[in-house]
Amino acid sequence: MVASQAAAEVTLRDIQVAEATYASTYGYGYSTSLAELGPPPPHTLASSAAAGLLDSSLASGRNGAYRFIYLPGPEVNGKVLTYTIKAVPSQPCVSGTAYYSLNANGETTAQNLLSSLQPETPAQVLAYVLGGGSGAQMLNCGVGP
Repeated sequence: MVASQAAAEVTLRDIQVAEATYASTYGYGYSTSLAELGPPPPHTLASSAAAGLLDSSLASGRNGAYRFIYLPGPEVNGKVLTYTIKAVPSQPCVSGTAYYSLNANGETTAQNLLSSLQPETPAQVLAYVLGGGSGAQMLNCGVGP
């Protein structure tokens, strides 16, 4: 579990580097999705729609024992100027207990409870993390309040 959590932190930094490269290469600000950072179709050059900066697995939001949720900020004059990336264990309390958040300024937070997913995460992220169940035990993982 500790290795999975460490890998999630490294992956957040990889996405951060991909976002910086995307922004400087295409001049559109940051991407609107992880998919835009993914590989282009076969026999196609990289573009702002598929920049080739992340592998297909991570571009779909999966990497190891964590899922990555990309939340672009609002568009200003056609450019995304901010973003937040959430790393959530694919199996809370089994594949990891820490939830991570990274913003466009490079600030990372890590928490063990659902509070790490608030306030910028939409309600569907909560539903995703809980997998449709009640989730009370899942969120605490037997760790403090």
